Amino acid sequence: MLPRWAGLLEAARVRGQGLFSIVSAVYNAEEYLDAFLESLEQQRYPFALLDIVLVDDGSTDGSLDRIGAWQRKYPDQIRVLTGANGGPGAARNRGLDFSRNPWITFCDPDDVLDPGYLERVAGFIRRDRSGKAAAVTGRLIQFFEDTGDVRDTHALAWKFSSGERIVDLDREPHYVHLSAGTVFLRKAVLDSAGLRFDERIRPTFEDAHLVVRYLGSCPRPTIGLVPDARYYYRQRAAGTSLAQSGWVSGHRYTSVLEHGYLALLQALADDNGSAPRWAQNTVLYDIMWYFLADRAVRHPVAALSDTQRRDFLQWLEDIFSFIDTEAILDFALVPVNIDIRTAVALRFKGSVPAAWHVDAPSPQSAVCRYAYFYRGQPPIERYLDPAESPLAPATSKRIAHEFFGEVFAWQRVVHFPAAEEPRCELDGRMLEPRSRPGPPQARYLPKDTSADLRLDTGLPERAALRAARFIPAAGLRRRVQSRVRRTFHPVGTAADSTPDLARFGIKAPAPPGAAQAAEDEQLKLRAADPDVRARYQDAWLVMDRPDHGFDNGEHFYRYLARNQPGINAWFVLKSDSPDWSRLQDEGFRLVPWGSDELVLLALNAKYRISSDAALPSYFPIDRKRFGGGAGRFVFLQHGVIWNDLSRWLNDKCIDRFITSTPAEYASLTEDGSVYTVTEREVRLTGLARFDSLHERAEQQRLQETAPTTITVMPTWRMNVAEDMARAATPSERRAVLLDSEFYRQWTAFISDPRLLALLRRTGFRLAFFVHPSLAAELTGDALPEHVELYPRPGVSLHDLVLESAAFVTDYSSTAFDAAYIDRNVLYFQFDAATFLRGDHPARPGYFDYQRDGFGPVAGSVDELLANLEALERTGFSGNPAYAERAAGTFAHRDAGNCARIFESVLELEKD
Repeated sequence: MLPRWAGLLEAARVRGQGLFSIVSAVYNAEEYLDAFLESLEQQRYPFALLDIVLVDDGSTDGSLDRIGAWQRKYPDQIRVLTGANGGPGAARNRGLDFSRNPWITFCDPDDVLDPGYLERVAGFIRRDRSGKAAAVTGRLIQFFEDTGDVRDTHALAWKFSSGERIVDLDREPHYVHLSAGTVFLRKAVLDSAGLRFDERIRPTFEDAHLVVRYLGSCPRPTIGLVPDARYYYRQRAAGTSLAQSGWVSGHRYTSVLEHGYLALLQALADDNGSAPRWAQNTVLYDIMWYFLADRAVRHPVAALSDTQRRDFLQWLEDIFSFIDTEAILDFALVPVNIDIRTAVALRFKGSVPAAWHVDAPSPQSAVCRYAYFYRGQPPIERYLDPAESPLAPATSKRIAHEFFGEVFAWQRVVHFPAAEEPRCELDGRMLEPRSRPGPPQARYLPKDTSADLRLDTGLPERAALRAARFIPAAGLRRRVQSRVRRTFHPVGTAADSTPDLARFGIKAPAPPGAAQAAEDEQLKLRAADPDVRARYQDAWLVMDRPDHGFDNGEHFYRYLARNQPGINAWFVLKSDSPDWSRLQDEGFRLVPWGSDELVLLALNAKYRISSDAALPSYFPIDRKRFGGGAGRFVFLQHGVIWNDLSRWLNDKCIDRFITSTPAEYASLTEDGSVYTVTEREVRLTGLARFDSLHERAEQQRLQETAPTTITVMPTWRMNVAEDMARAATPSERRAVLLDSEFYRQWTAFISDPRLLALLRRTGFRLAFFVHPSLAAELTGDALPEHVELYPRPGVSLHDLVLESAAFVTDYSSTAFDAAYIDRNVLYFQFDAATFLRGDHPARPGYFDYQRDGFGPVAGSVDELLANLEALERTGFSGNPAYAERAAGTFAHRDAGNCARIFESVLELEKD
C-alpha cells in the first residue's frame, strides 16, 4: 500500500502548487540554520510539497553559505534571496513577494518545528471545509538552548487549553495573536489587501502589526487554534535574538510606538469608528511589557534619558486615546496586577470606577489592609463602622505608583482590625469594600463552544484538499519516506512525543510524576504527625542564603540559641556548604536545605526568618508542591538599603522588615514612598550582625589595637557576570572579565605604584574581597603579588572590616558596617553614570554619596589615590566631618540589635 501522501506527490507533480510557503528572514543565524532546516526536513508533512524562501538580510557571518548549501541540496523546495540589511520586515516582504503557495508562515531561522507541526496544521485546514478560519496558529513553546529545557509557559499558552477550535475575536477579544512565526495567513488575502510588513517598525511588533491588519481586512477576524502543532521558540543563551535584545534599541521607544501601536489603532479607528477590542488588547499585550520592564529591578529602560522618557510618555498619551478604560482594567494577558492597570488607566484616561479593595487577613493576623487609588488632589475621606460611627485606621500611608520617572497615581493604604468592618466615604460617596480581583484569564476561557466550527475528521482526503484550496506544485519529484499518522491527538496527550528533537538540544518534557505527587502527599501527612509536630511546632526557621551563613541570619540564630533557650529555633543550610561543619561544631541545630526534613520544619514553623528575600530563602520549600507553610516572614536584610529596591520587594509579603537608620526607615514608610510596606511592618532595630561587630570593635579599642589593612571590596557587576555566563569556554569567560572596565579600573588601582609605595610606608597589607564567582577567575597573573585575595575559608568579611584602616568600595552597603565602628571609607565610582541605569539590579534611592556618604567619592584612579594619600596624612584618623556624619546616621550604635529584633518579632504575636 502506498504511503498516504504518495498520491498528493503525484498530483503535485502534475498540477503545480503545494499548501505552505515558509518565508524566513535570515540574519547572522549561521549556528542555528542547520537545526531549523533539518526540523523542516524531518516534518511528517511531505518536505517535497513545501515552498521555502530564505532571505539573507545582509548577514555578516556564514549564514548565506549555509542556506546556499541547503538550496543546492533541495533546489525545487528552497529558494534563496539576498539583500542589504533592512530588518526582518523588509526581508520577509521580499520573500512574501516570491512565495507561491496559498498559506504563508514566517518561521524564524533560529527556531525548531516539531515533526508533526505542519501535518497538524494541514489537517486542521483540511477539516475547515468552509474556510471559516482567516488564520491558523500553532502553539509556541519556549526552549532554552543553554539547558535544552522546554517550557509551555508563554503568556498566551492558556488559549490552547480548550483544544482545537476557531475563535472569532469579535466575540472573544482576548484571544490575540502577535507572532508571525507561528501563524499561517492566506496569501490571497495578503495580496488582495496589499498587506506587507511595515519596514519602519523595528525591532519588535512588526509581526503583530501585520497580523492585526490582516485580520481587520477579513470579513470576520477568526483564528484557528491547533494546540498540538508545536513550534519551539529558541531562548538564546547569549540573549541576542531581537525579542531578547530589542530593549536596548532606541526604536523600541519611538518607531514601534509611532508606526506600530499608534498608526495601527488610528487606522482601525478611521475604518470602524473605534479600534475593535481585540486590536486594543493586542496593543496592550505588547505595551504592558514596558510597564513590567520599568518595574524590574534591573532593565535597560532604566537607562532612558529624561528627554526619552518625556517623549515616550507623550507617545503613550496618544496611543491610549484609542484604548478604552475597561480594556485596561480588564487586561491580564501579561502578568500586570490590578494596581498597575489602575495606575495606567488613571494616568492616561483620567479616571476609573471608584473601588475600595480589601485584602483578607492572613491566618495569623486579625488586621485587614484596605486601599483605593486616586490621581491629583486627595479626596476627602471618612471611615465609618456599621453603626455609622467614625473610625480611625490603625496605620495609613500613601504609596506612589511611579513609572518612567513620573507618578502615575497614588494608592491610599489603611489598616483596620477585621472585626471593625469599616466602610469608606470619599468626597461624600460611600464605597463598600470588595476583594481585589485576581487574574481574569479564567473569564477569557469559553464557557460554551457550541458555536465553534465542528471539525469533521472523516472528510474524504481529496475533498478536503479541494476545500482547503490545495493546488499541488510543479517540478516536485522527491518521494516521501515515512507514513503520516491519521490520528489527531488532543492537547496534553503524549502521542506526539519528541524524540527527533533531541538532536537539536531539546529535552522532551517529563510527564507529570504521579509517584512524586504521592510522595509529597505522604510528606505533608508526616508534617502533621504528633512526633514531628512536637519537634517543629511553632519553630523559628532561620537562614541566610541556602549555600552560606556569615550573615544576619546566622548572627540572629546565635543570639536565640544563647539568650532565648525557650525558642524552638533551627538554622537551614545546604549540607555541602563550607559553613556546615563550622556551624555544626558550634552546636547549631541544622536542617539541610532541599531535604524532606526542611519540608517538615517549614510546614510547622511559626516564622521564616532570613537575611535574604530571594525565593530559596523567602519560601525555602516548593510552594507548588507543599504550599510553603503558614509561617510569617521576617526580613532581617543583607545590609542597609541605600538604593531603591521597591521593584524587588513590593511583591513580597513581609510581616516584619528590619532597618538600621532613620533615613532608611523613612524611605520605606513615609507618606509618598514607592514601597508598599508601612510602619506596621517596619521596625528600626539595627542589623543582627552589628552586635558582634560592635563588641569586637570595643575589644580592639580597649586593647588599643590599630587596624593595619586596606580592604578593597568592589560590588560585582551583573552586566559583566551575564557576559561571562554567555562565554562558550573557560578561557573565553576569563577573557570577558579581563576585558571589562570593571576589571581594568580596579586592577589599575590595586596595581598602581603609588598604592604599593603607601603600603610599604605604612606596613599595611592589601585585602581584595570579591564576589565568590569572581575569585575563581583571578588566578595566575590576574592580580599583583602584593594583593591578598578574599574570601578565604575561616575569614569573614567582618574580620577584614575590623582590621581596616581604610575600607575602599564603590557601592557596597558594607560601607555602613565600616561606618558603624568608625572605620575610614573611600568610594571609587568610575561608572556612576550607568551603574544605577540598567547595569546593576538597583535604582537610585534616597542615599546620595556626596551628601550622605561616609567618605570622599572618586571617579578616577588618580582621584582615589589622592584621597587615600590625604587619609594617610591624617595618620588614618580620618576626617571629623565623616565621623560626625556616621554618628548621625544610625538609630543605635550598640550591641542590642538582636534583642530589639527579637522583641519586634514577639510583637507579631499580638497582631
